[in-house]
Amino acid sequence: MFNTIQAVMRGLRPGQAQTVGNMTVIPLLSDITDDTIASPEVLELETRDYGTIVAFNTGTDSESGLTFSPLGNVVLTSRAAQNHVAPSIRIVKKGKKTVIKNAACVQETQGGLVQKGRYRIMLLPLALREDAINTRKVRSYDKLWDAIRVFNKSLGLNSIGHLEYFLTRFQKEMDEFIAQFEIVPQQVGAIILIDGAVVGIERFPNYHFFKKMWEPLIRECYGSESIRVAREKGLRIPAGRIPLETRGVKSLPDIRASLLKAKVAEEKKIKRIVNGFIKAKFDVEVEEKTGGFTVETLSNPEFKGQSVRKKEIPLMFSFVKTGDWMADPNHARFAASDEFRM
Repeated sequence: MFNTIQAVMRGLRPGQAQTVGNMTVIPLLSDITDDTIASPEVLELETRDYGTIVAFNTGTDSESGLTFSPLGNVVLTSRAAQNHVAPSIRIVKKGKKTVIKNAACVQETQGGLVQKGRYRIMLLPLALREDAINTRKVRSYDKLWDAIRVFNKSLGLNSIGHLEYFLTRFQKEMDEFIAQFEIVPQQVGAIILIDGAVVGIERFPNYHFFKKMWEPLIRECYGSESIRVAREKGLRIPAGRIPLETRGVKSLPDIRASLLKAKVAEEKKIKRIVNGFIKAKFDVEVEEKTGGFTVETLSNPEFKGQSVRKKEIPLMFSFVKTGDWMADPNHARFAASDEFRM
């Protein structure tokens, strides 16, 4: 039943698209939320050895119940300790702890364990998330170092397995993404396009949970990919944008009409792209079942990710475009093309 993006997106509706540079964010709105789910800010995290994160749900009586450690949740500390990432969604019950034994180190040459505490929520950059999902069953603390080296090198950084090199170098650019996009009422998720192609789809259990995830989503996860693509392709009109019609434009009303025409054309193009992939079927693998909640990994040639549902109602999902799909330009051209008609 829940083996397509369209199925897990049931109950959602799109909001007005927001575009800055090469990135477009389509808000996902919903009246169907579960306010008993606490946001991950209630989690205290620590590492007990390399490759293991322990997550404690420290929610108080005034706060909601269980929570989820998000896909690609990074534990980042300024102390002398090895930063880690959790490569998959995990359920953490209120007042309980969850031991995440498949975590990965994201600092190749740094030693030391992370002390127990609440850390700023941060998500792995998009370019590394597929590698995290693919290695979720591998218990090896160094399993993401090669991918981090390649990611750093693609951005002109020292090609060593230290994620913080990127975070430090591009801090200003990532901060600008937060200033230019905004949350809208009833938003629980987003579809993210970069250079005219959908690269990720995110949904969270309720408005409060989403608000806590907004900054790491736009700043580190998808902002990082926007920066990487801009550096790779240079300054140009991003694919998916519609140039303004200038012929015969001689007045302010003409300019407004031209802007509206371009906006309508862009919305139609985005709608065609989104409608083109949401019916594709996934292979589904159950990862965890706890108290009526099910965590599943879903994958097909174009997208890979995880979802959480409470009985038969999807509450949370995170899907990212696969690297193989993005590497072939014909995939993007095919997604943007018109359906055949006589």
